[in-house]
Amino acid sequence: MTKKTKAGKKAKKASKKTRARSGSTSGTKSLNEREADEIIAPVVRAVEEIIEEGVRKAGKMIRRAEKVMKRAEKAAEEIA
Repeated sequence: MTKKTKAGKKAKKASKKTRARSGSTSGTKSLNEREADEIIAPVVRAVEEIIEEGVRKAGKMIRRAEKVMKRAEKAAEEIA
């Protein structure tokens, strides 16, 4: 610490914040980056789940459509 006074402590804290903001600290994330990661992570997980569910539903729809197509082909053969 520069000085053991309240002003000295505040000055050191301020310099730490500016260093963190400028990206000079190696390997540590700033508070804002950590908060952003905490907010983004669950959103990403939720989006992934929604996409997976959509893919599953699309697969079901495709299988159903294939069955209908087979039925339609059989019906067309019977008519012809």
